[in-house]
Amino acid sequence: MKIIHYADRKDTEDERLARIIGLFTGRGAIQTCRNLGSLRTKLRRPCAHDDVLVIYPSNREGLAEIVAQRELLSHMKIVLVLPDRDEATVALGHLLRPRMISYNDSDFLDVAAVLVRMRENSDGRSP
Repeated sequence: MKIIHYADRKDTEDERLARIIGLFTGRGAIQTCRNLGSLRTKLRRPCAHDDVLVIYPSNREGLAEIVAQRELLSHMKIVLVLPDRDEATVALGHLLRPRMISYNDSDFLDVAAVLVRMRENSDGRSP
């Protein structure tokens, strides 16, 4: 399982998210994209059925830009970390049909736990 980590900014919260994902899933499995152009390039390449996209936009406008690209994301398993808990942001995030939604004020252990479980399921180690 490969993890594509998309964040349109690099700050302490994003670094903490990447560090926690790496601790639980292994650094070698993570590929980071910092802009939509690099994400589009990565998504146009063939990917495995168990690859996961972790999306962490900096604000609702960044999320809207990703939602506008949802055709490219339709084949991906998505874990979404929303920038706020506003009802409009959450509704917009649901348009991506994520497997899981978390928020930027979480400890990200929930994200790591879901990714570990997804990896176990893809490896056939779980019922």
